[in-house]
Amino acid sequence: AILVCLMLLFTLVSPVFAAPYADSSCAITPSATELRRGDTFTLTATLTNTESAKMGNVLLDFNDAVFEIIDGVGNIPGTMMAEVVPQSKSGLFLAMNEIVPSGDIFVFNMKVKENAPFGAAVISSTASIGIRTSEYITSGSADLTIVCDHIMGNDWVQDDAQNHKKPCTVSGCEHKETQAHSFGAWNNVDETNHARTCSVETCGYVDIAAHIYDKEVATEAYKASGATCTAKATYYKS
Repeated sequence: AILVCLMLLFTLVSPVFAAPYADSSCAITPSATELRRGDTFTLTATLTNTESAKMGNVLLDFNDAVFEIIDGVGNIPGTMMAEVVPQSKSGLFLAMNEIVPSGDIFVFNMKVKENAPFGAAVISSTASIGIRTSEYITSGSADLTIVCDHIMGNDWVQDDAQNHKKPCTVSGCEHKETQAHSFGAWNNVDETNHARTCSVETCGYVDIAAHIYDKEVATEAYKASGATCTAKATYYKS
């Protein structure tokens, strides 16, 4: 019942920046910044430059598709309650008498979800403390990266006109290795085009280009008109 009342109190009271907590701050520090799917880690909330208070709250904000809070602990001497509440992504404390909370007040035990997207991820926080009403204090954030232990495919496949690629086979990972095509000789396709094929068997990219008729070959086979007293012979271009 006390926990429910405290959560309602922080919901109904709108904190504002005000003395005496103008210099107070709450930082959040992860135990690791480079994480993998399924990893567990801790996030520690640390208060500095605080004044007397009877209540406090550290609320985390993160992408639910990336992280989850497993549980956690509060470490604030003199409180009647200091708990991490995973459902509300928060740590709450309440004291009967005025205390000066400081240091590592909450430790959140976190987990990276098994299907979390790879790349940069941020956990931000909003902290407030007070005596009768709560007041916002400067709050921190943590920049994290979800990395993939790449499992590369065995075969090169087409990527674009310049390269073929070996993509990572882990679901959701967009990493790829690229290599320039290795083309064979040009071969005639039809009256309009010629083509060349990448020699890497599993790629098979075909580069097609239009014929360019810019050579005038002076042979009987390509003669368009014979020479006259006033003009040279002309030849078809090939």
